[in-house]
This record gives sequence, C-alpha cells and structure tokens, in this order.
Amino acid sequence: MDKLILVGSGIWQGFEIMPGAKTDLPASTDRGTYSVSLNNLTAITTAYEHIVLDYPVMTGDELVQGDTDTFNSMLIRLLEIISAHHYKNLYIYKYNCLHLLYEGETPPLEGLNLKNFKQQVKLSNMPDRKVTSVQCWTSGYKGAAYDWADTYYDWLNTFTKGMVRIERKEDKALFIVPGIPSPLLILERKYPLFSKEISEWAITGGLLNGEKKEMDPKGRLWFITYSNGSTQTVWTALTHFKPALPWFFYKKTQGLIHPWVMNTFGKRSSR
Repeated sequence: MDKLILVGSGIWQGFEIMPGAKTDLPASTDRGTYSVSLNNLTAITTAYEHIVLDYPVMTGDELVQGDTDTFNSMLIRLLEIISAHHYKNLYIYKYNCLHLLYEGETPPLEGLNLKNFKQQVKLSNMPDRKVTSVQCWTSGYKGAAYDWADTYYDWLNTFTKGMVRIERKEDKALFIVPGIPSPLLILERKYPLFSKEISEWAITGGLLNGEKKEMDPKGRLWFITYSNGSTQTVWTALTHFKPALPWFFYKKTQGLIHPWVMNTFGKRSSR
C-alpha cells in the first residue's frame, strides 16, 4: 500500500491507497492539524509517498494580508524543497484536477479520484487571532535566503532612520527602539539543514509578541527563494503571528505598517 497525505488549511489527512489503482480516495486513516514551520511540514510529509496540496490552502489565521495565490505559491515552494530532499511525489489538487509538481522515487498517481474527499467531514479549524502576511517579488539579485534576511535587517536600520534598530546577537535579531528598555520583537533563526533557499525565523519574544511566554511559539518570519535563469523570485511571509496589542488597535497600527514595510523592501530590492 502507498501512503498519501492531503494537506489543507491547517489540516492534514492521511490515506492508504493501492499503487496504480484508479479509484476513489478511501476513508482517511489518520488526521491532524499543523502550523506552518519547516519542522512541522517535514514531520507530517516524510512518512508518505504522495503529498497532495488541496488548493486553496491558508493558515487559518484570522487576519490575512496578501492574496491566496501568493501564499499558495510560497507553500508549494516549501513543499517542493521538502519533497525533493526526501524524494517524495508532490501534487496540487486544483479545480477538481490532480497535477504532479515534483516526481519522487515512487511511481506517481494516475486516475485517483479526489472528489469524494470534498464530501468528507474535516476537522474544525477555528481562526485564531493571529496574522498571516505574505509578499512576493522578482529580483535580478540571486542570493541565498539567509542573505535576503540579512539584507532586510540592514535595510530596515537605514529605512527607519534610527527609530528602530536591529541588533544582531548570534542567531537572534532584536528590534529595538531607543528609550524603550525591552526589544519590540525578538526573532531567532532556524537552520534548515538541506536548503539555502529557506530562511525561517521563529518569533520568540518582545513587547509586541503575544507568544513571548510560550514554550513553542508558532509565529514565523520567512524568506524563501526560487532562481530561474537570470532572476530570482523572493517570498517573505509572516505566519501565525500573535500580536500583544489589542486586536482592533493592532489592525489599525502595526497590522498596516508591516505589509507596507515589506512591500517597500520588495520594491527597493527588485530594482
């Protein structure tokens, strides 16, 4: 039996299927929820031969900035890197059609009907008061994802003209405002062992972080790249960020500033 995992919006379901069978998708054998992190995506996909992204996929966060296609292209890029490293088949199920995106070691699926999956009961995934914000641009500069992260932090120091200072301490980036004793945000670099195309930063602390007391914070800042000829596509994303500010106040202040800053960085970087 082959194993297939279908990845939806914060939800995954596992299935066992006969190799080469042209049939409906059977009842799921396992299911669960996930947050968008490299460790989580790797953990839920490496036990399966076939990874299917059930388009459209979102994070389940209450506030989403950026369009669905941009986020899905970023998630596809993450899963492509994971699939290639572990030799897994990657597909997208879109508009009732199954499309192969990456071919791994196991022969790919043909003729599998996923329409019945739409009729199955899914796990409830109530939106939390967290934020997803995703941006994407094309640049003539072709650097590793961690180079883009370093460039962003350096650029932010200049762009804010000293109002916000990014202080680097080993694997951490501290967002500091002069006169305020504690950092606004503390980000900690995660190290993927198999790709220079991913730079993942966990949001672990700071006055503006609502998860600063959590042992396993879900908030992330991402830089992800894809090189194609003389250009490079760059995605930046904030996922599962939980603001410390009151929700209404956050949406009118910090929630407007973040995408504006990231889009400005993208425009300056794409020149």
